[in-house]
Amino acid sequence: MATAANNDGYEVLIELQASVLTNENSAAPFYLSRPKKQKLYAYQRFEANSNDVRLPYFIEPRSYPIDLNKGFEKFIFRQQADFSKMLETTQKFIVDLEENVLQPYGSENPETHQSLKTEDDESSQPRQNSKRKLVLSSRGCLSNIMIIPYRLEASKYNDKTIFATRYCGVLHTSNYRYDHDNSKNNTYHSKFQQTCFSDGPDRVPDTDQPVNENEFIRGIFQTTLKEFDLIYSGELSGIVSYEQIDDMQNLENINELQFISTKLLWNSGHSKIWKNPKCLNWWATLYLANISHLCVGLKDRDGFIRTPVQRKALKDLPKDQFWKPQICVRFLLTMLKLIEETMASVNCPYTVYEFVYDSFAKCIKLKKHIGKTEYSFLSEEYIDRCRKQTSMSY
Repeated sequence: MATAANNDGYEVLIELQASVLTNENSAAPFYLSRPKKQKLYAYQRFEANSNDVRLPYFIEPRSYPIDLNKGFEKFIFRQQADFSKMLETTQKFIVDLEENVLQPYGSENPETHQSLKTEDDESSQPRQNSKRKLVLSSRGCLSNIMIIPYRLEASKYNDKTIFATRYCGVLHTSNYRYDHDNSKNNTYHSKFQQTCFSDGPDRVPDTDQPVNENEFIRGIFQTTLKEFDLIYSGELSGIVSYEQIDDMQNLENINELQFISTKLLWNSGHSKIWKNPKCLNWWATLYLANISHLCVGLKDRDGFIRTPVQRKALKDLPKDQFWKPQICVRFLLTMLKLIEETMASVNCPYTVYEFVYDSFAKCIKLKKHIGKTEYSFLSEEYIDRCRKQTSMSY
């Protein structure tokens, strides 16, 4: 692969052109198989518990205005995790799993393996006899990649960074989000979420309790994209159900539930919610978690929601948009292939390749962090499990 050196230590891998990325006729469309939830974790600070998960129930607000400033003085901001924690939930899932899901990928045997159980829908791809590839990732990393074809305008907001480690034949990718903003505005979404979710299907949401961003639910998801099997983590808000769900360990039943997510937009007075540019990111993020519905509130500059929230089924979100889901999925495959090919000779649990989408230069560029550095993010426990569960002979 031809690369060009860059003054800032990066080398350019590929240049991006809008006419190529968004050309709907350049290839037959293909899709991700329907993502399936494989595990749920309840988090308190940095402690994950899979045995005591309680999914909140969505209760649509009936009383307006909604004061998103309520309780700000007691708001508990999320404690920021360091760089090494950015793929911790996905690693924990592999470490805790009794089944060995890594070995078939680490083996030199090219025969098709049996992946985690998933009910492929009509959009899934037939499994090939060629060797499949496993990617362990985070949902934010994958969704950030998917939206790049429609984020070509030069902007720091559009720039994206993906960190990748390849070890024992398994590709690990993630992004790192660090948020120092402790302003009142940055609490509005969590307060809105508290307003919309309850401990029971018949209970009114308790908005008097302090919002604690260190308490949340994260899921592990699995899907397939051509030759890639993807296992990744992402946060969940809650479910739409008129019945109490007591068994949170039955993943077959959990995957049948209707999950919903809440979002906020500024109320500009003339804004059309479902034409907002953020709809693309919402779709990518929620589709990867198989979330079926979206609830959006319009907030005023003073932190009040004065008009009824709006709901939409996720399957209807892409209709009449300038962006196309198949373009997003196609670029995800392109990027995964690029990362895999670039790191084909890498087999180190500490070496990290930093792939950057530079919207100003309209390219994907690379910087290598060789050996154990501040960028290394695989835990020693996971590294040990990975080494034992694979049979690579390098």
